[in-house]
Amino acid sequence: MSRSSLLTLPAALLLCAGPLAAQEQVSGRYDISIAGLQVGIAGFEGRISGDSYQASVSLRLSGAARLVAAGRGTATASGRIAGARAVPANYVLNLTTTQQSDAIRMSMAGGSVRSHSAEPERPAPADQVPLTAGHRQGVLDPLS
Repeated sequence: MSRSSLLTLPAALLLCAGPLAAQEQVSGRYDISIAGLQVGIAGFEGRISGDSYQASVSLRLSGAARLVAAGRGTATASGRIAGARAVPANYVLNLTTTQQSDAIRMSMAGGSVRSHSAEPERPAPADQVPLTAGHRQGVLDPLS
């Protein structure tokens, strides 16, 4: 399964579910292979209860990939469903390798980023486009 389809699957499951009165839950586990060799394991959990949702995805290197590097990552998102659209409230991404750990957090309201942080902070590259208030509008986090 490709990386893009792995990330698209949670969104499709959540958005296709529509408004629900009872709690619905989905989960899955994926073995990631290249040329028949396992290189990773990914998992997904999603829950819709009324008009709110929670989703999480995890990934860790395994098998042949551990000969080259060690790493794992998790992402979680939560928010509400309005019509057939996800309206995110919180997003957290944690990545850990043998060399470093990174964390990204965003809080959103009404499709706008209210606060965000990245650890460790890194200096902005000279060619980076400055982030404006307009860039923080109409935002959908990567997991939702």
